[in-house]
Amino acid sequence: PLVGFIVAAPESMTFTGGSGAAPWPTVSPDGRRLIFSATDAAGVSQLWMRELSSDVVRPLALTQGAIQPFWAPDSEQIAYFQDGALKILILSSGISRTVCRVSPGPRRGSWGAQGDILFAARDLPIQRVSQNGGTPQSVTTLEPGDPNTQHFYPSFLPDGERFLFAVAGLGPESQPSRIMLGRLGSSTATPVVEGLSEAHYVDPGYVIYARVRVWLAQRVDPASVSPTAAAPIPLAQNVSFNTNSGSTAVSVSAHALAYHSDARVVSDIVERDRRGRHVRTLAAGVEQGGLAL
Repeated sequence: PLVGFIVAAPESMTFTGGSGAAPWPTVSPDGRRLIFSATDAAGVSQLWMRELSSDVVRPLALTQGAIQPFWAPDSEQIAYFQDGALKILILSSGISRTVCRVSPGPRRGSWGAQGDILFAARDLPIQRVSQNGGTPQSVTTLEPGDPNTQHFYPSFLPDGERFLFAVAGLGPESQPSRIMLGRLGSSTATPVVEGLSEAHYVDPGYVIYARVRVWLAQRVDPASVSPTAAAPIPLAQNVSFNTNSGSTAVSVSAHALAYHSDARVVSDIVERDRRGRHVRTLAAGVEQGGLAL
């Protein structure tokens, strides 16, 4: 049966704010655990973990300031970015180690079944490094002569060889943004879905991605990852989504979907005088995510 529930921030904490990726909810591949980021009153963020069979959450030591966590295929380790490095934390022992240094502006990572880690960073192709450490190597090629095209959000398929990633056309002369399918050892990538979003593959043949603030499942052929004629299936609405970068606060496994809601308030914007009396209506029935003077 389908079961849904809300995960609250720990007591005296708030979910980490920022881009549409915060608070980086990340569900384990086996669907049993959830990692997220929360911030205390002093403004210090930390990763927390919850067993989905329990309502108890616990902080993960050594993860202060860590961002964009992602799981190992065995669901027993996580990787994350912290202090200019890609790090791994073994959950059973609490031991943390550095895999490699990373460039500023990381844009997600993914841990493959064969021990490879992919990650993205601003102005760089998708990078590949062994889980045992080493020097990252490029596995995609940026558009020549177009500095406004970026490669973001790598996500391995279950075989540990193929991966999805986003090509973000951020300039007026750039090609349209799209989700691509790449393969380790090959410089060729093929388009899957148009638009700028993170994307994940889920058996038995779905590509999960966002369009504005709706999370969709597109049926694809498992062998080619080519979309079928079937219309995308809406999975969740009002998902935190950054329209400029395509980052989304969503995580998916074969057993669970976790996301941070960004439901907006629909109301009137009115002007009042110093005594609180209505002066005029500036806008009626508008969706609001924030208002400033």
